[in-house]
Amino acid sequence: RGASNSKFLIYLNKHILPVFDK
Repeated sequence: RGASNSKFLIYLNKHILPVFDK
């Protein structure tokens, strides 16, 4: 479960971080 959660966080970061970066 921990690994899956980490993958989900990375996925969100890749999509959310760029938006906030702008």
